[in-house]
Amino acid sequence: MEQRNLRAFSFSEFRRTHEATAVLETEFVQKLFKFADGRLHSKQRYDDELTDFSRDALERAFRAELAQLPVGSLPEDVFRAIELAFFRTLIGDQLTPGAEPLLLTNHCSRTFVGDIGALFDVLGESSFYLHTLRDPLSQIASWKHYSHLSQGKITHAVPEHFVDEAITRWYCSVYFAARNSQAYPDRYWVRSYSDLVTHPQAFLIRLCEQLGVPFVDSMLQPTYLGQQWSGNSSFGKLAASITDETLTRYRKYLVSEEIDKIHNAVPDGVALLQGLTDADASSRLMDYCAQNLPRQLDGEDPNHYFSRERYNQLFARTQF
Repeated sequence: MEQRNLRAFSFSEFRRTHEATAVLETEFVQKLFKFADGRLHSKQRYDDELTDFSRDALERAFRAELAQLPVGSLPEDVFRAIELAFFRTLIGDQLTPGAEPLLLTNHCSRTFVGDIGALFDVLGESSFYLHTLRDPLSQIASWKHYSHLSQGKITHAVPEHFVDEAITRWYCSVYFAARNSQAYPDRYWVRSYSDLVTHPQAFLIRLCEQLGVPFVDSMLQPTYLGQQWSGNSSFGKLAASITDETLTRYRKYLVSEEIDKIHNAVPDGVALLQGLTDADASSRLMDYCAQNLPRQLDGEDPNHYFSRERYNQLFARTQF
């Protein structure tokens, strides 16, 4: 498992041969194919008739973008080429001047470590990014279940380093939420996941006001391609409506020693995220990182510690 993950984001073969297949076979790109095909990491599958996805078209776009790179391109350049091809193929053709705003949202992927400026360039002026931060307990419980407890995995298989790396990964999300919202205050919004699931209607009404679109009650029941969406979760299907049941699930999946370690490494982590707004999110999160990251990173500069290339090496031993 560790060996597979170490290869997942390595583009060394492409740098040496400039052969696009070396990139297309990486786990990173294979997951993009799966997401584009509506499989959402194989946790849920929809009818093929719901989408006109063409794997061949996406592969051609990947190859065309990679062909423009010079021999010996850095991993950051390869990432950028893949991301540009992905969004241009799946979303770009649908974007027109004056169209309805496009909102991307995520809380635990590597997306926010990428070149957000390039992403906005591809998606157009009416695009926005919503970074929802989960509290450390529920987030790490989710990672633990996905990486080590689901699909027949058992508790004693959890390696000793897992919780420490998960805590660092959580800090990474908080740090980039602060940094990206500071760099793009009008387009990169940071919110609390717990606020969303605890008060979904109030949360979505405020979000719609920002986007300039009307709120409708059906937003409280998530859909994917017009069909009821049961969530992209290793815990299985979720309720049809937004629910806060995920906030206390950690009690079942984290042992007391893990909970204590998280509390010690992330003081007041739950309170930190409550009621985040555009007015205070960036400064509140950056102040928190300034106080706590030096200890977590042994004094190393977070810009270097969480750099794109090193990020993939940093969490190579884990699947989250």
